[in-house]
Parts: sequence; C-alpha cells; structure tokens
Amino acid sequence: MNEMPESQYTTILHAFLDMEVALRLCQAAAAGRATLAEWQRALADWQEAQATIVAISQGAEKELEALNDKVQRLNLM
Repeated sequence: MNEMPESQYTTILHAFLDMEVALRLCQAAAAGRATLAEWQRALADWQEAQATIVAISQGAEKELEALNDKVQRLNLM
C-alpha cells in the first residue's frame, strides 16, 4: 500500500487543525462571544481548509486510479 507523502500528510493535518480552530470560533460567535467579522473569517478559514483536504484527496484518488490502470495493462501483457 502506498503511503501519503509527508508534505501532503502535514498539509492535511494543518487543515484539520485550522478547521478545529475555526469551528471553535464559530461556536463562540453563535454564543455571542465573537464578532460577526471574526465569525466570517473563521468560516472562510474552515472552507479553505476543507477545500485543501478535498483537493489532496482527489489528487490521491487520481494517482491510485492511474496506478491501477498501469497494473491492469501490465497484467494484460
């Protein structure tokens, strides 16, 4: 099984941490302990982190599909 490159792993880890911070800020805003501007920034950070995770995941899926195609071609030889 292929392992995720360290840089991608680190990027995803940071994205999840960013999402956690953003979630806590959004919760604080919902409870009236943060401003609208802080809430909007937290939401934007959360969305950016989520997009990063999705992009890396989709890239990994494409790489896996390409490897599977290559294996299939080699098996047909």
